[in-house]
Amino acid sequence: MKKVLYPHTWKVNEIAQDFTLWDIWEFPITADNSDRENFPVFEEVYWKGIRNLMTSRTFAGFLFSLRNVLSYVFPFDKNVDVLPIPGCREISVKERLNSEDLRKSMDTALFKERYPEIIFSPVYFFENESLYEFSNNTVHGLLHLGWFKKDKKYYPPTITVYIKPRGIFGRSYLKMIEPFRHHIVYPTMLNIIKREWLEYVSVKNKQPEK
Repeated sequence: MKKVLYPHTWKVNEIAQDFTLWDIWEFPITADNSDRENFPVFEEVYWKGIRNLMTSRTFAGFLFSLRNVLSYVFPFDKNVDVLPIPGCREISVKERLNSEDLRKSMDTALFKERYPEIIFSPVYFFENESLYEFSNNTVHGLLHLGWFKKDKKYYPPTITVYIKPRGIFGRSYLKMIEPFRHHIVYPTMLNIIKREWLEYVSVKNKQPEK
């Protein structure tokens, strides 16, 4: 993995200026931005990979299960998606979208029906980026998926996480999980999604063009 810079035109740069950029990575896969290898296709592969990661027999999968168990003991998730963004009045960054953004965004209503186990809620779906958010007693977090042309050769997807911790407890929790994220969760996630993408491309390339 390596750090990358976002295109300035992405909407997240405008509406998340008061959040701290926590992680930004480029996925180790490439695409040609055709109908078979575009951003909506990657979105589907990504969330399928996350679902597989959460149920996988890996240490990362175990950490997801452990996190669910601990949420019954510690007050992580007593107020999910109902607290204001720290230092703000808005409950969701979706309130920061203008009418043009809402018109341009593809339908987000079906996401929770398709992926009920995913804790993130969609904010917007655009042609080359999407944004999701999650809020509980420890943090208000944003997850951004992006797609841009690099070196005039190919389109790599990126993932970025923005955070706003809630007080000392939130900052302590985020600090505690940092080594697990960097050394276990992210490497496993990238490997699973890379494998899912390669399998998808292999199958699609064997099918005739419509």
